[in-house]
Amino acid sequence: CGNADTCDQIIYVIDDEAPKLACEDLRYECDELPKEWPTPSALDNCDQNPVVTLLSTGDTTQGACPQRYYFTLTWEAKDECGNADTCLQTVYVIDTTAPVVQCPPDTLMECDELPPGKLADLIPPGGGWPFGTPSATDNCDPNPEIVAFLVGVHGEYPCQYYFNIGYYAVDSCGNV
Repeated sequence: CGNADTCDQIIYVIDDEAPKLACEDLRYECDELPKEWPTPSALDNCDQNPVVTLLSTGDTTQGACPQRYYFTLTWEAKDECGNADTCLQTVYVIDTTAPVVQCPPDTLMECDELPPGKLADLIPPGGGWPFGTPSATDNCDPNPEIVAFLVGVHGEYPCQYYFNIGYYAVDSCGNV
């Protein structure tokens, strides 16, 4: 008899699920901050490449020293249907690198060229420091403090002897 009937079914496809944005905290040495922040990853159930955008940079919170601080980055991931997710990423800036100290060259002096008084009274270097000037450099602190100390006196005092002066440098974060 060939009787038949037909019907239509409509399938609605929607995307109302936001991408999942994964922000991991970042940690950088104070002299190694990147020019551009690495983009966090985002996954979406429909869009293979959701767009990830840096929305804002938060205020800086100072740490225990000038080279230690942190701030937040606000990121957004948006799929092609306009669904969006945001996350906060904290960037920690640290200083764990010690300064490098450069000692002055060894010096030969006649006994009458030494300043009067005990050697220990000459430490640290100051106005009457006749032994050369040490220097120090640091990756983040432009003016690390230099400390001098008497290591020891060797030989037969007062005719022929030598003494060692030690130096170390400390940056504003306490790295030695």
